[in-house]
Amino acid sequence: MAATLENAMRKDITPVKIPVAPPALTAMQRFLERMLPGSAPAMVDFRSQLISFAINPATNNLLIRGPSGSGKSTAARAVAALVRVAMLTAEEAERVLSALKLEGPNLISMLSLSDWYVELPMTGLVESLADVQLFGSVKGAYTGAIEGPGIFEKAANGRMKGSPTVAAALTGGVVFLDEIGDVPQVLQGKLLAILSGGRVHRVGGEGDPNYAVDFDGTVIAATWKSLDPSEFRPDLLARIAGTEVAVPGLDRRAGDLEEIIRTVADGVLHMIRSRIEHAERTEPGSVDKAYWRGWSEALTGLGDRDVAMLTKTDWSVYGHMRGLAAAIRQILVFREDVANVVARLPLIGDADSQSTGAAISIYDRLLRRPPDGTGIASHLRALALEDARELRLLLDDTEMRGRLARSLGLTEAKIRTQTLELGRTRRRSMGDGE
Repeated sequence: MAATLENAMRKDITPVKIPVAPPALTAMQRFLERMLPGSAPAMVDFRSQLISFAINPATNNLLIRGPSGSGKSTAARAVAALVRVAMLTAEEAERVLSALKLEGPNLISMLSLSDWYVELPMTGLVESLADVQLFGSVKGAYTGAIEGPGIFEKAANGRMKGSPTVAAALTGGVVFLDEIGDVPQVLQGKLLAILSGGRVHRVGGEGDPNYAVDFDGTVIAATWKSLDPSEFRPDLLARIAGTEVAVPGLDRRAGDLEEIIRTVADGVLHMIRSRIEHAERTEPGSVDKAYWRGWSEALTGLGDRDVAMLTKTDWSVYGHMRGLAAAIRQILVFREDVANVVARLPLIGDADSQSTGAAISIYDRLLRRPPDGTGIASHLRALALEDARELRLLLDDTEMRGRLARSLGLTEAKIRTQTLELGRTRRRSMGDGE
């Protein structure tokens, strides 16, 4: 009887067909390819992970890891835009994404996200004011305190009093906490509460339901460093990293470098020309149009030689995308030599952190080598041969060879001879035992 009843019930059930992909998916993919270009496997996988997060309504927290300057802020703003359009029709998603303004080659302007997206860098945050910036305050809570919301309320309410904007209501608001590893320990419990769907209160409004802060939107956090359990609560990390992704540094995108360099250069030129056009519209009759238009028209893109030299540079020691973009701006605007511009760029991090980064790079390269049963020393020698080969190719450029010779106090002929000998020495050592 029970089986008959079960079969009868099944006949009355119409299977629900789940669509393969949301209607906005294609528009989201095209948009993300513009913001984070490149066909390196690491970047393709990264974009796929961001879209998977954006279209998943069951996951609200995202942790973005990556080296300093690799583009974590760029990725965070792009994800905010994806969350905004994930539930829209294909046409409406395309319209919204196309209307976003940029303030750099691929960084979405805050003005385009201003009614539902708020970001706050944790680095340098004054501990006595961090609570107020995150959760707001009640007038009179402390000397000089004013009535005001924190970033979670601003995002949820579209930064305005009254009803949330359409974007804020659709997303619940998006908050970006940059360098989350620097958040003061005293606030980690409050962050855990609000990220867990709990309730906190503005400073000075503890226990008063009128000053309760609830948040049901998206929280994106970013960090370049390991989050030490002795300083960062493991339960907070577990909550923040509902989904965890890693921005690939430029050292993992070697095949994309030329495309990235040309994309950044085009973006810089577009940004400069847009600013000049905006100034002309804002102050008609006051701006010297002839001068600035002539100056703008005189700007040219990067030459093939510039691109080749930029491609050969190790951007992991100059801040990845941040350093690359800074160099390209200098080259385009002041028509400076690539080698001179790169020589002035600051190295990112101290000697210890650079050594750690180099070790991680070697480790990553070892992971990518095919298993052949040989010892680690054999693989390290193979990597050294690869490095020597790359160095010889790099020093085929007369200018690069001359710069290194001047730096080391050697002649260019000596540099060339010793580089070739280095390769031969490495090859001879390949026969050594393990």
